[in-house]
This record gives sequence, structure tokens and C-alpha cells, in this order.
Amino acid sequence: HIASLAGGWELPFGRQQQIGGGWNRALDAMAGGWSLSYALTAHTGYPITVLDGSNPSLQASRSTERPDRIGSGTVEHPTLERWIDRSAFVSAPLGQFGNSGVGILRAPGYWNLDLSVGKRVATVGGQYVLFRGELFNALNHPNFGPPQANIQSTAFGTITSTIGDARIVQLVMKYFF
Repeated sequence: HIASLAGGWELPFGRQQQIGGGWNRALDAMAGGWSLSYALTAHTGYPITVLDGSNPSLQASRSTERPDRIGSGTVEHPTLERWIDRSAFVSAPLGQFGNSGVGILRAPGYWNLDLSVGKRVATVGGQYVLFRGELFNALNHPNFGPPQANIQSTAFGTITSTIGDARIVQLVMKYFF
């Protein structure tokens, strides 16, 4: 599931606006021409397939094999150190393929909020300068990567990475003519 929401507003202050339509040029330069925008993205975690790197089937398979599943694999209150129940998976007996399905567990969800504040300053005629501050991942929220899914790894079931960037601040100036 993915949800995205975006929007923008030109604040109704300044010349040729609802509030401040009769403002002089100096007051309009300070209080008029402001805009705000945002973009919010959120999605549930993607499917995880538990793997077994020991190749118990003894076949020359073209991909990593799956283990036997003897429990659900989910954890009631998952943490970064225990996202997958390690005791729910074992290597299949030698010469056999495991019974664990594809995409049976879920990685952590993801969400991000980007914000922007802009200021438009009129110059000559219809020309203007736009100043804008942009914040990507404005809340500096960490989004965690998928857990290690190979049962042969000592880190199996743990999350050791983040995805996406930390907050990025960008300042923009454009001259429109």
C-alpha cells in the first residue's frame, strides 16, 4: 500500500491578494508573496522472503534456497534487534527443498515529509525574484531497511541499515523575467 499527499498554497497576503491589496511596495516586499508546499509519502513494508544460504537441497539451483518454516516468523512487538523470529526457521534436511514461502514476512514501513517555504519579490514590470527554502525529510525521521533474511547469517532477523537520506536543506533563488 502506498499513500501520497501533496499540496501547495500561495498565502493570501500582498498586492493583488485578498488581504493587503492596497499595500505599498515596501510592505508587500516583506509580508506579501509567501507560499508553502508539502509532499507526504507513506507505504507499508515490502515482502521479505527468508533464505537459506547453505543449499541443503544439494542441487545446482540458480538462486538461494528457502528453509523449512516451523513457526509464523512474525514477532509480536518487533524491534531492530528482533524483526524476525529466528526460531521459526531451520535448514531443510539434506537433499530436500525447504517449505518456507516467498514474501511471507514484511519489512518496516516507510514515510517521509518534504516541506517548502517560498517568497516572491516583485522587481520591474512582471519580473520577480523567488527565494525558496526546501527541506527534504523535514522531520529527520529514520526509515529502516529490511532485516537480514538469510538464516545462515549471524545477523538473521535484525535490521542494520536505514534507507533514504537524513534531512537535507536546500536554498533556492530564481529570477523570473
